Amino acid sequence: MKAAKDKKDEGRYCTVEESLIQSFKEMKLMRAGLMPQKPWS
Repeated sequence: MKAAKDKKDEGRYCTVEESLIQSFKEMKLMRAGLMPQKPWS
């Protein structure tokens, strides 16, 4: 992972790796019924 100062220079909120990890965590919670599902529409 990159250092925090590198993230700031890129203008991104988080790295692609961090975004994927967060998405997998949210998907797991949705499947367990602990978080409401997000419809595409």
